Amino acid sequence: MKQTLRFFFLLVFLLIGSQTAFSQENKPTDKPAEKKPVTTTAPQTTSDFVGKWDIEVDYQGNILKAVLAFNKEENKFKGSLTSDVGEGTISEATVLDNTIEGIIKFNLHGQITDIQLKGKIEEGKLKGTMAAAGIGELPFIGTKQKQ
Repeated sequence: MKQTLRFFFLLVFLLIGSQTAFSQENKPTDKPAEKKPVTTTAPQTTSDFVGKWDIEVDYQGNILKAVLAFNKEENKFKGSLTSDVGEGTISEATVLDNTIEGIIKFNLHGQITDIQLKGKIEEGKLKGTMAAAGIGELPFIGTKQKQ
């Protein structure tokens, strides 16, 4: 009996849902289609990443301020991360499709931790994530320091 009632309610639910969806799909709209602005971002060059970036890392709602620095030696990117809680080095990072990726060897109170860095320049800001075992993925955003 319970299965019959479940089947009946499921059938009624599906029929009502499909009828509502059908009537909304075929209903003419009074409003013209909304046009969304088109934004384009100029492609970044690898040299756009070079320099110092003031970043803010969101750690569970707390904002940690740091400086992320990149330099380019030959065809390799290197850099550093400096914050109040520790500092680290980036021995090699790569830039592909306007995205920089690398590993930060971060010294957190004497413990070396690998942090996976991934960032992209969007509208003049460096946006991305830092991920480490036991911490998860932390979003960050930053602006380039004036030279």
